[in-house]
Amino acid sequence: MSKKITLLGSTGSIGTQSLDVIRAQGYEVYGLSAHSHVEKILQQIEEFHPKYVCMTDPDAAAKLDAALAGRANAPKLLTGPEGLKELAALDGPDVVLNSVVGIAGLGASLCAIESGHDLALANKESLLDETYVPQDLVKLTCRKISSDPIQMREVAAQALSDMFDAAKADGVTLYAHSGYRSYRTQKTMYSNRLKRNNGKDDGVVAYPGASDHQTGLGIDVINKAGIGKKFTSAFANTKEGKWIAEHCWDYGFVIRYQKEKEEITQITYEPWHLRYVGVQIAQYMRENNLCLEEFTSEWKEAAAAYQAAGN
Repeated sequence: MSKKITLLGSTGSIGTQSLDVIRAQGYEVYGLSAHSHVEKILQQIEEFHPKYVCMTDPDAAAKLDAALAGRANAPKLLTGPEGLKELAALDGPDVVLNSVVGIAGLGASLCAIESGHDLALANKESLLDETYVPQDLVKLTCRKISSDPIQMREVAAQALSDMFDAAKADGVTLYAHSGYRSYRTQKTMYSNRLKRNNGKDDGVVAYPGASDHQTGLGIDVINKAGIGKKFTSAFANTKEGKWIAEHCWDYGFVIRYQKEKEEITQITYEPWHLRYVGVQIAQYMRENNLCLEEFTSEWKEAAAAYQAAGN
């Protein structure tokens, strides 16, 4: 008997790759969900004939409802975040495959587990859709390596400016090197790295969609001596690198890829690469010696325990 799959987040890059596997294996699609991509999910409905579909965006749900009106054997339409949870909890599928990015998919995952379904996660916490662009990007006003604009999300840009001012007051001059980077740019960088490395992923360049730079919260910070030169871990031993390691946490930044966490992050040590997470979380991560992957796992476990307790 063919395995029945409910796929959450079917129109994103991870979801469409999951459908490639489902198609190749001849599995039956029981349910599909998307946020707002009506045209793509209509194509998927035409091919896979799911019994249920969820659109979490209300406007997109209305458009999909109109497009499905009068169709024979049209799937039942669920809407909104609660509809996504309902879809994840439905009896019928053998497996619920969740490729919804980030915290948006957490509630649905918990509902699937509570309903007794086998849950498979097809997403990494930091993996972003190829169409994702932060809506609050602003140009940095702090010191940069050149006059070319660098963007970050507004809250991170302000925190970076405050940190640069504090460093300057301590006699340390920092330079912003690289902030927001699109999925397309990251894909090109990753592909070029593979070509130079005989097809091997050596953990130097992040996988497309897994880069902090695409979030708008990642930033490379260097010193004047490093401008125009290859980044190396020796930056950690410079006056600027030491100041960052000591003080970045106070401004909501963490050193994203730490030396002792390489086996977990799968990225080589980068003392220049910072990720904004907010002051409270950054200080907690420092006090407990956590990388972002470890912190993410910890809060997910806490959220699951909280909901399991009936809260």
